[in-house]
Amino acid sequence: MPEQSMYLTRSSSKGLRALQPVRRLTLVLFAVALLLPLSWVTSSSLASAGGVKPRFVLPRTTTAEFPSGIANLSEPSGQAPPRATSFPGYVQKYVQDFNGTSLPPKWDVFTGKANGGSGSQWGSAHVVVGSGVMSLNTWQDPAYNNQWVSGGLCMCGAPSTYGAFFIRSRETGPGPTIVELLWPVVAWPPEIDFNETSGVVGGTSATLRYGPGGEQSQVKRAIDMTKWHTWGVIWTPTSLLYTVDGHVWGRFQVPSRVPHVSMTLNIQQQTWCSSNFACPTSPQSTLVDWVSEYKAIPRDPVTVGSFAPNASSLTSPLRVQVASLAKRIQAQGDLRVALIGYSDSAQSGSSAVAISERRAVAVENYLGAALKAIGDPDVVITTIGRGSTTPVASNHTAAGRVLNSRVTAHIS
Repeated sequence: MPEQSMYLTRSSSKGLRALQPVRRLTLVLFAVALLLPLSWVTSSSLASAGGVKPRFVLPRTTTAEFPSGIANLSEPSGQAPPRATSFPGYVQKYVQDFNGTSLPPKWDVFTGKANGGSGSQWGSAHVVVGSGVMSLNTWQDPAYNNQWVSGGLCMCGAPSTYGAFFIRSRETGPGPTIVELLWPVVAWPPEIDFNETSGVVGGTSATLRYGPGGEQSQVKRAIDMTKWHTWGVIWTPTSLLYTVDGHVWGRFQVPSRVPHVSMTLNIQQQTWCSSNFACPTSPQSTLVDWVSEYKAIPRDPVTVGSFAPNASSLTSPLRVQVASLAKRIQAQGDLRVALIGYSDSAQSGSSAVAISERRAVAVENYLGAALKAIGDPDVVITTIGRGSTTPVASNHTAAGRVLNSRVTAHIS
């Protein structure tokens, strides 16, 4: 269906702003699709740029790999925002639990109507904060001639380039489309929709819009949207990961198509009643418990160690370290890792080199298996042994033995 351009004014918790040339929102319309009982992938308009196609990976994992929240029965959704340290390799940049009665700073409410009148009408009164949630509410509003009016807003005061964004939300019922997305500060495209329902409550989709014509790549998921879920997108220079409740359900990895511009976090409802699409029959709401954003820590070498003296087998603590390294590699979209093994053996040059090489290989084997298990099997791993009769540090001190009994990972 054709693109719809949106002109709007923005109001914040400080009051309605003056009318201005406003952000241009392009709303992607989707026909209501058959929702399959399992996740499925579609890609369209992907043949440009030499026929390179995005790769989506849908791993089968049972353990949450990414932040989804901390169990807390006092929270409306039963989960509090994740901790600052909940995401290895990342630091928490922003968290908002909506515990007040008004919108926090940096958020701006949408007001306006789709160009041509075919899309959603937004009203500032349709975004409400209270009782621990932010509510986007759609109802027939007498102030707009009894039209269906919805709520929408953006974190316009805090644009980002790359990072991880998580929203815990649910729908009260079918009708309006909910979209949780990243929107460019300057010009569309690109656009990253990481939760878009198309007006139904039985499933959602995630869509990347890219290229001059707004080509798209999309993945869909059957899931009960009336229940609380934590939706996320992890945006790196080389990939996009779409997550729900801590699990990856879609992956896009074509670096030339990944957005590299500043974008803002948006949450919005939309109706398309004049197009007989996503038109409510009763008032409905999108409830948001919290929002959390992370940024990647600079990629310093990661240490795996310490090994037992002169040993190269992986103990349980070492396996935990390697598994954490795998999650960091996946989250940051890294393509290569170089493992350098060191040795605490001073017996001979040959034995020192052999031990350092075996340590690097042991980490390589376990890392490869861990990456495969979380759906990222294409990382190139190289290993180097750095043992010698002259250790990096003295084996006569605890600190020296630690330096001489490790494997360092250089990721890129």
